[in-house]
Amino acid sequence: MLNIKKQTVHNQNNEIISVMIDYQDYMRLEEIFEDYGLARLIDETKNEEYLSGDEAKFYYKSLQ
Repeated sequence: MLNIKKQTVHNQNNEIISVMIDYQDYMRLEEIFEDYGLARLIDETKNEEYLSGDEAKFYYKSLQ
């Protein structure tokens, strides 16, 4: 588990309404989320057909 330093902000009913974390912790979390998303995308598309380089160029030009 990550050791994340955090501070909480409470409303007048002492309910947590916000959490602040250090910038370095935020950057680590962002990297973890991106890696997780990339891993899911790779897993979801592993059985899809791949385009050749020329086919990919033609496809991306057609999107413009």
